[in-house]
Amino acid sequence: MSDHAHSEGHKPFSKSKGYTINELNDCPFGRRLSVLIVASILVLCQWYGGWAFAEGTGGAPDSHGEATRVRVVNVDLRSLPSVAAAKVASAPVKVTLGDNSESAGTPVEPSYFADPLMSKQQNLAAKAAVGLTVDITLPGIDFTGAVPADVVGEVGGGNFVQMVNAPGGSVFAVYDADSGDLVAGPTALSALWQGAGACAEGWGQPGVVHDLRADRWVLSELGAGNHLCVYVSKTGDPVAGGWYAYDFALPKFPDFARIGVWTDGYYVATNEDLPAVYALERGAMLNGEAAGWQRFTAPALEGFGFQALAPADLDGDSLPDSGTGGLFLRHVDGQAHGGGDRLELFELDVDWDSAGNSSISGPTPISTAPFDSSLCGYSAAGCVPQPGTEVTLDPMREVVMWAVRYRRFDTHESLVGNFSVDTGASNHAGIRWFELRRS
Repeated sequence: MSDHAHSEGHKPFSKSKGYTINELNDCPFGRRLSVLIVASILVLCQWYGGWAFAEGTGGAPDSHGEATRVRVVNVDLRSLPSVAAAKVASAPVKVTLGDNSESAGTPVEPSYFADPLMSKQQNLAAKAAVGLTVDITLPGIDFTGAVPADVVGEVGGGNFVQMVNAPGGSVFAVYDADSGDLVAGPTALSALWQGAGACAEGWGQPGVVHDLRADRWVLSELGAGNHLCVYVSKTGDPVAGGWYAYDFALPKFPDFARIGVWTDGYYVATNEDLPAVYALERGAMLNGEAAGWQRFTAPALEGFGFQALAPADLDGDSLPDSGTGGLFLRHVDGQAHGGGDRLELFELDVDWDSAGNSSISGPTPISTAPFDSSLCGYSAAGCVPQPGTEVTLDPMREVVMWAVRYRRFDTHESLVGNFSVDTGASNHAGIRWFELRRS
């Protein structure tokens, strides 16, 4: 990416200071996060003097436009009908996926790769639970009968908002973050549309983020056809404050849409014929105005049919330098896709006045400790067993899990995320945590 693509004052990403890899015992994030996980966990922390982006690998958006429809919805969520939980005997309903979704596949014999971070994790296992206090435990939304459930949730502004799939689209509920009490819902997200059109027929695959700087809630799901339905709360009150409802008609089916907050946009990553990312015009959406969108694509990986980037979600009060583009990540298993095991980082710079000036740059490879993405092979959906049931879980080996958290501290910037790996014995899934730092 050329320097002129950044606003004045932006600190260009570079490798001038190089980087080193520090393992678990030197990782304050890993130490803190590891106490939250009961299953096998793998932690990788990485410190960077700078992130560098490959020149000439990106380009301008391949398409752009404006939201097809915008609605102002003044409704108290408590007045909307609740969605009943599925009966125990009910047959699960499979949620519609895109053409590139993974198949059930045929499980294959596991590899016998021993993850090098396992020993470090096991050495900390005895310390993991020390000092852990859980303030609130709540059951959340009952099973609706939809498979996969795609459970997501976010805390912010004194509330916890949870979303899940249901046979008729996404369902959401609002809880008091201090008490855990249910405040509103669960109700169908499409009930917020309050009219006809693609968003009146929710297709599920929910997303939820809290825009901390604006104190707004942003909810999303797929609409009928190639539509993405996005709802932005008018105030910090998601229950009675009202909503702006947006219908974005897109050129491809935006499968597995995951949303993140950035300074100049709401950034969405999807699974399409190529990994695609969309920028949605945040400033306009906060005011209920006509909002633009821009679409970009990244190179596909060879080993996965299902694949998508993960957008960084901006946390905390300190912002990145002016002109810093939105960040996206994916992990790459060299055995499946070629090259060494690595993370790949992309940056998206958006010009809302002239789409031709927008660009995506990357991928920049970031070497990691070796890992193995083969969990019952590279495509089988049912692989991870659960206690007390024959129902198995999708390992989701293909994507960095939502959400990748960006935060700026006094001394450095940080990106924290995780993805599924085989720990090395009998397709035993584990979680590889990582932190990227720029000082």
